[in-house]
Amino acid sequence: TAAAAAAVGVAAGEEQSWTVVCSKDCHGQNLCEQACSGEQVQTHACPKQEDCPVKLACPEGEEPQHCEFEEWSDWSTTTDCSGLCYRSREIAKPNRCGGRACDGPLQDSKSCEAPSSCKPASQDCKFDSWGEWSACNSKVQCQRERNRTLLTNAERGGLGCEGALAETEVCGDDCNEPADCVLSVWMEWSACSKTCGQGEETRLRTIVSRASHSGRPCRGALSESRGCDAGDCEGGEAQDC
Repeated sequence: TAAAAAAVGVAAGEEQSWTVVCSKDCHGQNLCEQACSGEQVQTHACPKQEDCPVKLACPEGEEPQHCEFEEWSDWSTTTDCSGLCYRSREIAKPNRCGGRACDGPLQDSKSCEAPSSCKPASQDCKFDSWGEWSACNSKVQCQRERNRTLLTNAERGGLGCEGALAETEVCGDDCNEPADCVLSVWMEWSACSKTCGQGEETRLRTIVSRASHSGRPCRGALSESRGCDAGDCEGGEAQDC
C-alpha cells in the first residue's frame, strides 16, 4: 500500500482510500482487482498564526479577499496500465488582505477501465505427465498405481483442471485366477500377564492375503490364549482363572 500510494503521488502518512472492483466470469471464479483512488496533490492553509494588523494586512480601501478554486476539469481517459483517470483544478483567485487561504486537493484520481492491451491473457490449468507405474503388489495385491501433479493452476478466469491425480489398475498374470485366503504362522506366545500366580499368555496370527476371484475365505481364530503359571506369590494364595 505504501508503494501503491507512492505510485500515485499520495504523501506518506495521509489517509488513502481503495476501490475494489469484482466480477464473476463464466466459470464461477471471482476475479477481484484493487485500484487506488484518491487525492494526489493537496495544498493547505498555513498553521494558525497571530492575525496581522488590519492596517498592515490590507491597503486602505480594500476588503479581505478569500482564495477560490477553479472548477474541476473533465476526467481524463487512462492511456497506461495504471487503471487510473485524473482530473485537476487551479487556484482561480488567491487570497489577499487576510482572506482565507484555499484548502483542498489540486489533483484527483479514480479507478478506470484499463486498455484491453494491459490485461494479461487467461491461463488454463494443466496437468503434468503421468508418473511411472508402481511395482505390482507393492501396496495392494494385484494392483499397481501411478500419480500426476498440476503443472500450472488456472489464473485470470482460465479453465480449471478436471481429472484424477492418482489411478490404479489390475496387474499380474494370475490375478484373475481364484486365490484362497492365506493365514500367517502363529507368532510366539506372549509373556504371562501376571508376575506371580496364575495368568494368561496369548499369541496372534494375521491374514497374509485375502481371498479373491471366488477363492476360499480364511477360517479359524486370529488370536489364542492359554493359562500360565508365574509361580507362587509371596503372602498370598493362588487363584484360578
